Amino acid sequence: GNAKRKELAKLLTFCDELRSSIEKHGVAIKDRKGASTWCLKL
Repeated sequence: GNAKRKELAKLLTFCDELRSSIEKHGVAIKDRKGASTWCLKL
């Protein structure tokens, strides 16, 4: 339905913002166990 599409749009916006801040700053993303899943250093 419509609510789901709205949630998805919010999520996609968030992903875009996250991606651009990762590009700007470089970041290591960890999973809950504390293992580094991936790392981007610029």
